[in-house]
Order: sequence, then C-alpha cells, then structure tokens
Amino acid sequence: MNNAKQPSRKVSLLLFFVLVVSGISLKTLGDAGELDTIWDHPLPDCHLVTGVTGAEDMASVDKGTRVLVSATDRQQLHPGQKSGIYIYDGVSNPRLIFETNGDPEGISAVETETGTRVFVVVHQKTTDAVQIFNWIKATDSLQLDKEVSFDGVTALNGIVGLDANRFYVTQELGMPFSLARDVEKLLRLPLGKLWFYDGKNVSVARDKISYPNGLALSRDRKILYLASMLSSSLIVFDLDSVSGDLHWRDQIVLHTAPDNLKWAGESLLIGAHPQLLHLFGHSHDARAIQSPSQLISLEGLPDKPRIIELYSSREGPLNAITGGTPLGQRLIMGSVYDEGILNCGTKP
Repeated sequence: MNNAKQPSRKVSLLLFFVLVVSGISLKTLGDAGELDTIWDHPLPDCHLVTGVTGAEDMASVDKGTRVLVSATDRQQLHPGQKSGIYIYDGVSNPRLIFETNGDPEGISAVETETGTRVFVVVHQKTTDAVQIFNWIKATDSLQLDKEVSFDGVTALNGIVGLDANRFYVTQELGMPFSLARDVEKLLRLPLGKLWFYDGKNVSVARDKISYPNGLALSRDRKILYLASMLSSSLIVFDLDSVSGDLHWRDQIVLHTAPDNLKWAGESLLIGAHPQLLHLFGHSHDARAIQSPSQLISLEGLPDKPRIIELYSSREGPLNAITGGTPLGQRLIMGSVYDEGILNCGTKP
C-alpha cells in the first residue's frame, strides 16, 4: 500500500506546484495588464512629426507656445541622431538646440523672477547627473549654469523643479546591473527612490517605491505628485516648499502604468502603458515588439480624483507613449523608443 500511495503523493505535489505556478502567472499577467483588452481611442487630426527619435519627455516654455523635447535614440534605430534637447513649435520639425554629454531623459521648466530655468536628467557613462540651464528665448538656446552629479546612481528618470535651484528627481530602479534590473521590474520590487536637491546637497526624500517615474507640482507648490509605474498608481505628498519636507497624503489607483506627468490647466495629463510585458519586450526590441499606449487625464485633484481616458492605441502610430504636453490648442505626445512625436487636436 505504501508503494501505491507514493506515486499518488508525487502527483498531488506536482498538481499543487502547477496550480501555484499557474496562479502566480495569471496574477502577474493580470497585474501587468496583459489580460485586458486595449481599444483604439484616437484623438482628432493626429499626424506624426518626424525628425527626432526617442522623445521621452517634454517641457513647455514661452507661455506654452513651444516645447523643449528631451530625446535620445536608445536602440540606435536611426544612427546619427544626436542626443540632446530639441525645440518644437508645432509648425517646423523639431531641431536640436543643445547636444548633451550623455543621454537625456526627464526634463522640467520652471518660471522664476529672473527667467526660465530648465532641469534635465542626463545619463552619463558611469553616473547620472542633473543639468540646470537658463532658457534664452531671444536666441532659442540653453545656457548651462550648473551640473549636479549623483555619484553611483545610474537610473534617474523623472524630474520637477521646485524653484530656480531646487528640484526633486526619481530613481526608477535600485539594482545596479541590467539583468538584475529586469528581475526587479518583473517582480515589481519597491527599490526605487525619490531624491531632493536643496541647492547645495542631494538627499533621499523617500525610498521603497515601486518604479517611481514622472513628477508634477501643484500650482501653489504645496502638493507633489509621483507616478509609481509598477504599482499602477499616483502617490500624493503634501509639500513644505520652504524646507522641501514631504508628508504622505494619498495613493490613487490608476489601473494602468503611469509614466510622465504634465499639467493642462487644472488637469493632470498622464502618459501610461496599459500592458507592461509588452513594454518590457518593446524595451529590448522596439522594431519587433509593439507596445500599446494610453493618455489619461486626472481631474478633481487632489481630493476628488476622476480619471478620463483621452487617447489609447494598440499598435501605433507611436508605441510606448510617455506623456502628453499642451502646445497652443494642440496636444503633443512623445515616445521612449519610436521615431517622431504625435501632434493631435483636442476637440472633435
């Protein structure tokens, strides 16, 4: 009888293992949005503007009449493109105005009493840095004023300027190497950080965040919004703009993976990735694997949030859209890897 029971026990253990693995797999697929149906929800009068690849982030300048575009060709889809900051006015193709000494990512523009300050995350060979510029409107140029180095940190992402000299910046991943970072993403480990630069020193403002990404400040500088991509949520902090201290206020579930955050009036525009495993594949081979895109608007902040979908696309014309930025009466969207930016109307 013991011999008869032994195979039965092994079969039971095998079935239990299969069920556990299947359950974990289904949960992972569900959490990543891979079980959701993506519908095409276009905006009117959209056209793709070429001339730049990997337009990951944008910042409005000159009272919203032009945008600065942070762009780098991460997968060498168009060899020869220079990494740097481009300018786009909605009429002419984007043109390079500042070549960075590394790959730029997050960008933020802040109006001050003495002019516009521009903050840019730059991935250099061995470390990351934030470069702070003066925007010179008369000559359409950026004048480098300061570079803040983050020694040993190589995963900075989103940035928002608090004033002329201070800023917050996210560190999306905690692992130091590429393979370990892939594991961190797949397991959704909360190893990301939020850094604060007070004009003299950098310090960790918050840690244990699941892939922190884009940042935005309320108009009165009293609330900081942080996109947590792998928790599909928006984290809200009360901010003391004098000291820079943060206090947790709320966490808003978005049911999609948020990327960059930009204001359009009182609405917070959020670029999002509804299917994270597609995005993961797209990040390794943008030509072969497409990644759906989404743009949502969050109304009623901070206390009565309401989500409105503005745009979604299953497969282009632009994959892995990172965010939307107003440009006059138009809406401009960029992408992590693809060529071009999407210029769309906002009304039928």
